[in-house]
Amino acid sequence: MKILHVWDQAGVACVLSKYLKKENIQSEVFKRQGYDPFHILEFYGFKEQKSFFGAHGFLRNAINQSKNYDIIHLHDIYEIIPQLISIGKKIVLHYHGSKLRITPYHKREKAENLTNLILVSTSDLLKYSEKAIYLPNPVDLDHFCLLSKTTKPMPLPRNIKYQDMPKYISNFGFYKDYRIDNNQNELPLSLLALQCLAENLTVINQGKEYKGLPKEHHPKNVVNRLIDLYEKM
Repeated sequence: MKILHVWDQAGVACVLSKYLKKENIQSEVFKRQGYDPFHILEFYGFKEQKSFFGAHGFLRNAINQSKNYDIIHLHDIYEIIPQLISIGKKIVLHYHGSKLRITPYHKREKAENLTNLILVSTSDLLKYSEKAIYLPNPVDLDHFCLLSKTTKPMPLPRNIKYQDMPKYISNFGFYKDYRIDNNQNELPLSLLALQCLAENLTVINQGKEYKGLPKEHHPKNVVNRLIDLYEKM
Protein backbone atom coordinates (compact mmCIF):
# COMPACT_ATOMS: atom_id res chain seq x y z
CA MET A 1 0.00 0.00 0.00
CA LYS A 2 1.42 3.37 -1.06
CA ILE A 3 -0.13 6.58 0.31
CA LEU A 4 0.32 10.15 -0.92
CA HIS A 5 -0.86 12.90 1.43
CA VAL A 6 -1.60 16.04 -0.55
CA TRP A 7 -1.37 19.15 1.61
CA ASP A 8 -1.00 19.15 5.38
CA GLN A 9 -2.86 20.85 8.21
CA ALA A 10 -0.96 21.53 11.45
CA GLY A 11 1.33 18.57 10.86
CA VAL A 12 -1.39 15.90 10.87
CA ALA A 13 -0.36 14.51 7.47
CA CYS A 14 3.28 14.39 8.59
CA VAL A 15 2.48 12.55 11.82
CA LEU A 16 0.22 10.09 10.02
CA SER A 17 2.95 9.45 7.45
CA LYS A 18 5.59 8.91 10.13
CA TYR A 19 3.52 6.30 11.93
CA LEU A 20 2.30 4.65 8.72
CA LYS A 21 5.95 4.09 7.86
CA LYS A 22 6.41 2.41 11.24
CA GLU A 23 3.78 -0.08 10.02
CA ASN A 24 5.83 -0.66 6.84
CA ILE A 25 3.47 1.36 4.65
CA GLN A 26 5.01 3.81 2.19
CA SER A 27 3.65 7.30 2.84
CA GLU A 28 4.73 10.71 1.59
CA VAL A 29 3.54 14.31 2.02
CA PHE A 30 3.17 16.67 -0.94
CA LYS A 31 2.69 20.36 -0.12
CA ARG A 32 3.38 23.55 -2.01
CA GLN A 33 6.40 25.61 -1.05
CA GLY A 34 5.74 28.69 1.08
CA TYR A 35 2.83 27.27 3.11
CA ASP A 36 4.70 25.72 6.03
CA PRO A 37 5.58 28.64 8.33
CA PHE A 38 6.39 26.42 11.32
CA HIS A 39 8.73 24.15 9.31
CA ILE A 40 6.77 20.99 10.09
CA LEU A 41 7.57 19.24 6.80
CA GLU A 42 11.25 19.98 7.27
CA PHE A 43 11.15 18.50 10.79
CA TYR A 44 9.71 15.24 9.44
CA GLY A 45 12.03 15.08 6.45
CA PHE A 46 9.57 16.00 3.72
CA LYS A 47 10.35 18.59 1.05
CA GLU A 48 8.08 21.47 0.11
CA GLN A 49 7.22 21.36 -3.59
CA LYS A 50 8.25 24.24 -5.81
CA SER A 51 5.55 25.46 -8.17
CA PHE A 52 6.45 27.98 -10.84
CA PHE A 53 2.87 28.34 -12.06
CA GLY A 54 1.02 28.91 -8.80
CA ALA A 55 -1.93 26.79 -7.73
CA HIS A 56 -2.44 25.37 -11.24
CA GLY A 57 1.16 24.23 -11.40
CA PHE A 58 0.89 22.62 -7.99
CA LEU A 59 -2.29 20.78 -9.03
CA ARG A 60 -0.61 19.47 -12.18
CA ASN A 61 2.40 18.28 -10.15
CA ALA A 62 0.12 16.66 -7.57
CA ILE A 63 -1.74 14.74 -10.27
CA ASN A 64 1.53 13.53 -11.79
CA GLN A 65 2.83 12.41 -8.39
CA SER A 66 -0.44 10.66 -7.61
CA LYS A 67 0.04 8.21 -10.45
CA ASN A 68 2.73 6.46 -8.40
CA TYR A 69 0.50 5.79 -5.37
CA ASP A 70 -2.46 3.57 -4.49
CA ILE A 71 -4.34 5.99 -2.24
CA ILE A 72 -4.45 9.79 -2.45
CA HIS A 73 -5.20 11.29 0.96
CA LEU A 74 -6.26 14.92 0.55
CA HIS A 75 -6.26 17.30 3.50
CA ASP A 76 -9.07 19.86 3.10
CA ILE A 77 -8.46 20.56 -0.60
CA TYR A 78 -11.63 19.00 -1.99
CA GLU A 79 -11.48 21.30 -5.03
CA ILE A 80 -8.92 19.14 -6.86
CA ILE A 81 -10.89 15.88 -6.63
CA PRO A 82 -12.67 16.17 -10.03
CA GLN A 83 -9.27 16.52 -11.73
CA LEU A 84 -7.78 13.59 -9.79
CA ILE A 85 -10.52 11.12 -10.72
CA SER A 86 -9.07 10.57 -14.17
CA ILE A 87 -6.01 8.72 -12.80
CA GLY A 88 -8.18 6.02 -11.24
CA LYS A 89 -6.87 6.05 -7.66
CA LYS A 90 -8.70 5.65 -4.36
CA ILE A 91 -9.30 9.09 -2.82
CA VAL A 92 -9.60 10.06 0.84
CA LEU A 93 -10.86 13.53 1.76
CA HIS A 94 -9.82 14.59 5.26
CA TYR A 95 -11.42 17.73 6.70
CA HIS A 96 -9.73 19.58 9.55
CA GLY A 97 -12.07 22.36 10.61
CA SER A 98 -12.93 25.79 9.26
CA LYS A 99 -13.07 24.86 5.60
CA LEU A 100 -15.81 22.31 6.21
CA ARG A 101 -17.68 24.56 8.64
CA ILE A 102 -17.88 27.53 6.26
CA THR A 103 -18.27 25.80 2.86
CA PRO A 104 -21.89 25.10 1.85
CA TYR A 105 -22.62 21.52 0.87
CA HIS A 106 -23.59 22.39 -2.70
CA LYS A 107 -20.00 23.53 -3.30
CA ARG A 108 -18.59 20.28 -1.88
CA GLU A 109 -21.20 17.88 -3.19
CA LYS A 110 -19.58 16.87 -6.47
CA ALA A 111 -16.19 16.30 -4.89
CA GLU A 112 -17.59 14.34 -1.94
CA ASN A 113 -19.62 12.09 -4.24
CA LEU A 114 -16.40 11.19 -6.08
CA THR A 115 -14.53 10.38 -2.87
CA ASN A 116 -14.02 6.86 -1.51
CA LEU A 117 -13.68 7.95 2.13
CA ILE A 118 -14.39 11.17 4.04
CA LEU A 119 -12.70 11.80 7.39
CA VAL A 120 -13.03 14.58 9.93
CA SER A 121 -10.46 15.44 12.59
CA THR A 122 -12.86 16.53 15.36
CA SER A 123 -16.21 15.03 16.32
CA ASP A 124 -18.16 18.30 15.93
CA LEU A 125 -17.48 18.19 12.17
CA LEU A 126 -19.60 15.06 11.71
CA LYS A 127 -22.75 17.15 11.48
CA TYR A 128 -21.48 18.85 8.31
CA SER A 129 -21.03 15.70 6.23
CA GLU A 130 -23.34 12.68 6.47
CA LYS A 131 -20.72 10.33 5.01
CA ALA A 132 -17.88 11.41 7.28
CA ILE A 133 -16.02 9.23 9.78
CA TYR A 134 -14.26 10.70 12.78
CA LEU A 135 -10.50 10.04 12.87
CA PRO A 136 -8.98 11.61 16.01
CA ASN A 137 -6.01 13.92 15.57
CA PRO A 138 -2.75 12.13 16.40
CA VAL A 139 -0.08 13.61 18.66
CA ASP A 140 3.51 12.59 17.96
CA LEU A 141 4.51 11.17 21.34
CA ASP A 142 8.12 10.81 20.23
CA HIS A 143 8.22 14.59 19.89
CA PHE A 144 5.85 15.86 22.58
CA CYS A 145 7.47 13.99 25.43
CA LEU A 146 8.76 16.67 27.83
CA LEU A 147 6.81 16.74 31.09
CA SER A 148 5.74 20.03 32.66
CA LYS A 149 6.69 20.63 36.30
CA THR A 150 5.03 23.98 36.85
CA THR A 151 1.54 25.45 37.19
CA LYS A 152 2.02 28.64 35.15
CA PRO A 153 -0.70 29.40 32.57
CA MET A 154 0.39 29.10 28.94
CA PRO A 155 -0.30 31.96 26.52
CA LEU A 156 -1.08 31.13 22.90
CA PRO A 157 2.31 30.51 21.23
CA ARG A 158 3.40 32.89 18.48
CA ASN A 159 5.96 32.26 15.75
CA ILE A 160 7.44 29.15 17.34
CA LYS A 161 8.82 26.43 15.10
CA TYR A 162 7.30 23.00 15.45
CA GLN A 163 10.61 21.53 16.57
CA ASP A 164 10.65 23.98 19.50
CA MET A 165 7.04 23.49 20.61
CA PRO A 166 7.63 20.70 23.18
CA LYS A 167 10.19 22.82 25.03
CA TYR A 168 7.87 25.85 24.94
CA ILE A 169 4.87 23.87 26.25
CA SER A 170 6.88 22.24 29.04
CA ASN A 171 7.54 25.68 30.57
CA PHE A 172 3.88 25.89 31.58
CA GLY A 173 1.36 23.85 33.51
CA PHE A 174 -2.07 25.08 32.46
CA TYR A 175 -3.74 25.98 29.15
CA LYS A 176 -7.23 27.32 28.52
CA ASP A 177 -8.35 26.01 25.15
CA TYR A 178 -11.09 28.36 23.99
CA ARG A 179 -12.24 28.31 20.36
CA ILE A 180 -15.62 29.10 18.86
CA ASP A 181 -17.21 28.54 15.46
CA ASN A 182 -19.17 31.05 13.40
CA ASN A 183 -22.26 30.36 15.52
CA GLN A 184 -20.39 31.12 18.74
CA ASN A 185 -20.37 27.44 19.76
CA GLU A 186 -17.34 26.27 21.70
CA LEU A 187 -15.23 23.71 19.84
CA PRO A 188 -13.62 20.46 21.05
CA LEU A 189 -9.99 20.13 22.09
CA SER A 190 -7.60 21.73 19.62
CA LEU A 191 -4.46 19.98 18.41
CA LEU A 192 -2.42 22.39 20.54
CA ALA A 193 -4.47 21.38 23.58
CA LEU A 194 -3.80 17.71 22.84
CA GLN A 195 -0.08 18.43 22.58
CA CYS A 196 -0.30 20.15 25.97
CA LEU A 197 -2.01 17.11 27.46
CA ALA A 198 0.79 14.91 26.13
CA GLU A 199 3.22 17.02 28.17
CA ASN A 200 1.24 16.78 31.40
CA LEU A 201 -0.41 20.22 31.31
CA THR A 202 -3.92 20.69 32.62
CA VAL A 203 -6.29 21.86 29.88
CA ILE A 204 -9.68 23.56 30.28
CA ASN A 205 -12.07 23.17 27.36
CA GLN A 206 -15.84 23.81 27.34
CA GLY A 207 -15.79 24.16 31.11
CA LYS A 208 -14.23 20.73 31.62
CA GLU A 209 -10.77 19.99 33.00
CA TYR A 210 -8.59 17.52 31.12
CA LYS A 211 -5.42 15.77 32.27
CA GLY A 212 -3.43 13.29 30.23
CA LEU A 213 -3.70 12.58 26.51
CA PRO A 214 -6.72 10.37 25.69
CA LYS A 215 -5.64 7.07 24.14
CA GLU A 216 -7.70 7.70 21.03
CA HIS A 217 -5.15 10.39 20.11
CA HIS A 218 -2.10 8.16 20.57
CA PRO A 219 -0.54 7.96 17.09
CA LYS A 220 -0.35 4.18 16.88
CA ASN A 221 -4.06 3.89 17.71
CA VAL A 222 -4.99 6.54 15.13
CA VAL A 223 -2.89 4.93 12.41
CA ASN A 224 -4.23 1.44 13.12
CA ARG A 225 -7.73 2.84 12.69
CA LEU A 226 -6.69 4.62 9.49
CA ILE A 227 -5.13 1.47 8.01
CA ASP A 228 -8.36 -0.40 8.72
CA LEU A 229 -10.35 2.28 6.89
CA TYR A 230 -7.92 2.25 3.96
CA GLU A 231 -8.25 -1.52 3.62
CA LYS A 232 -12.06 -1.37 3.64
CA MET A 233 -12.32 1.14 0.78
